[in-house]
Amino acid sequence: MKETIKLKYINKNYKLELSSNKCINKDNIHQFLKIEVLNKEEIKVEKVNDNLYYVFPKNGFTKNNLYYFKIINKEVTFKCTKKPELLLKIKPSKKLVLDDYWYTYLDKKIEEIKPKIKEGDFTFVTLTDFHVNTNQLKSPLIIKYLMDKLKLDEFIFNGDIITEYDSLIKAYDELVKWKEVTKDLKYLLVYGNHDSNAKDYTDDDKVVSMANFKYLACKGSKVNYVKDTMYGTYDIEDKKVRIITLDTGACKVSQVTNDELIYLQEKLLEKDSTYHILIFAHRIFEGTEIGEKHPNIVLHKSGKKVKDSIDNVISDLNANFVGIMSGHNHIDYKETGKYLNMCRTCDAGFRNSLFDANNPYRIKGTFEEQAIDLCILKTKERKFECIRIGVGDKTMDETYSY
Repeated sequence: MKETIKLKYINKNYKLELSSNKCINKDNIHQFLKIEVLNKEEIKVEKVNDNLYYVFPKNGFTKNNLYYFKIINKEVTFKCTKKPELLLKIKPSKKLVLDDYWYTYLDKKIEEIKPKIKEGDFTFVTLTDFHVNTNQLKSPLIIKYLMDKLKLDEFIFNGDIITEYDSLIKAYDELVKWKEVTKDLKYLLVYGNHDSNAKDYTDDDKVVSMANFKYLACKGSKVNYVKDTMYGTYDIEDKKVRIITLDTGACKVSQVTNDELIYLQEKLLEKDSTYHILIFAHRIFEGTEIGEKHPNIVLHKSGKKVKDSIDNVISDLNANFVGIMSGHNHIDYKETGKYLNMCRTCDAGFRNSLFDANNPYRIKGTFEEQAIDLCILKTKERKFECIRIGVGDKTMDETYSY
């Protein structure tokens, strides 16, 4: 793979400068340059001299758009007419591979798990709090291996691709990396509180627009999101399972909306007694801090609203409600009562994993690099089993009857 030139908006008159021994024009430029932009725009080529060309969108670069120009022909080189800070050369990503210790561990886990899965069970892998820049990035490979070997139904990601930066270009770096490492997977994606990359924890300060997030992160997602939102539903018809994904808000200010709560209740009430429902929401609990051995975990304001909305209709449900799975707190935790309310630890490492009082380290070079959960919903037995793959293996397994 050749280098990629990546631009955020520079200014309307900015032009990319290419040199080539071949004659370039708008009809053949795609032989030399792969162009990917958020909004489909006509690309113009302006000849400067015999081997120098300017390349730019017809109407100039647009604010907060994301542009990729990937050189695909060695006869073309590039430089820029100016040297703006936000012009980056991206080197080809190192191909990720699973080491032997992972295959040894996974093959053993697969043999343990196989007898637990019966015909008709709904099976999936899930993880939360990926936080690209603090992650060993092995999880997508592990998930693909597990799904192929065990014929699992789904992969559900429960939020936080991005680590907080308050920088558009760094946020895009993480979203693009997510896109790269998950390119072989389809998934159900939940919106995390960091995924808007807000600068100052305010509603008005979201750096990553919803449109840009959906463009980079949601192409592999199967969720039927409500228009202009990040909450939605996905039904697995042959298993009689409904997954509801919620957006519990960005950073410290925004929360789940009233429209979303109404939607949640409607989707809970729609299905009959043959259906089993699980809710995935990133931020239900709060209360962990780095180094706390006994964190005081309570419902977040968004979590309380979600729980109250469920409680208000639960006596009227015809479907079988299993419970809520969340992340955000970077620790394994659960409450049981009328239904399961479970939080799972972060897949990320380094500083992010230090919030986990149970397993604060993701040890590089071992199967404890990552934290993934393999879940089995036994609809006939009305039992939900959560099996840890990676850090906290066996000690963090959970079984719940509903």
